[in-house]
Amino acid sequence: MQEHAGEDPGRCFAAEAGPGEHIVVPPGWAHATLSVDPDRPLEFGAWCDRDYGFVYDDVRRQGGLAWFALWDDDGRLRWQPNPSYRKSDLRFEHAVAPERLGVAPDVPIYSQFERDPARFQWVSKPATIESLWSEIETVPRDGRISH
Repeated sequence: MQEHAGEDPGRCFAAEAGPGEHIVVPPGWAHATLSVDPDRPLEFGAWCDRDYGFVYDDVRRQGGLAWFALWDDDGRLRWQPNPSYRKSDLRFEHAVAPERLGVAPDVPIYSQFERDPARFQWVSKPATIESLWSEIETVPRDGRISH
């Protein structure tokens, strides 16, 4: 995911999640979802609010996002910068703990929503978890690639 879709992508993250884990993309950020297992299809669901929809015209003009995930000849994933963007760092993070979002990790998310839709108001009102968005500014830089 990247903060902006124009020539300057801003902050760029590659976030990893496994089965049952959650990635939260801040409103207005450009993003793509992919499976890094070429032998298994990716299964995921996305909750979006129409008010925070994203238009990908700038991403198309740039030929994709600021970083490409590519397989090398040894079958390892590597990250290559998209030369259409200004230079940026790519930071690697893990999924947000579901409890931080008010989500029980062991209960299907749609079942939780049916029982308690108010718990998920952060989807349509992202300011309710403003502290989570602001933490992106101070995430430890465990791994980073620059170009």
